[in-house]
Amino acid sequence: MSDDSMKQSQNSILIADASRSNRVMLRKWLERSGYHCQTVETGRQALDALREFPAQVLVLDMKFPDIEGWQVIRMLKRQPVGHRPMIVAVTACAMPGDEDRFLNCGCDAYLAKPVDLYRLTEVIDELVVSGDLRSLIA
Repeated sequence: MSDDSMKQSQNSILIADASRSNRVMLRKWLERSGYHCQTVETGRQALDALREFPAQVLVLDMKFPDIEGWQVIRMLKRQPVGHRPMIVAVTACAMPGDEDRFLNCGCDAYLAKPVDLYRLTEVIDELVVSGDLRSLIA
């Protein structure tokens, strides 16, 4: 990844959600919080977009019409740590044990829908700081 790509990825978020209203809401909120955002509506689009837009964080819905969020995570986790985004699962799956399942499959954080936007910002801020620290150590 070039220096320009690394600069572009700082404070960048890819929002992948099947719901247009969720994409718009999340994008507006996160851009007001100082993040640069792109949005996509399918799992396959998320994978394609990450090749062109090296986001620091992927906010990932888990239900898509094409491929499931689990498959997106599996494909992303094959990439070296420095070349994959941190993943925040944002999902309607909110049964006991769901959070552990998502974290164990490779998500860095989990939030149930409807999303508490303040909590989302807090989680992303924490991930960005920890990701920056990881890159300094590596």
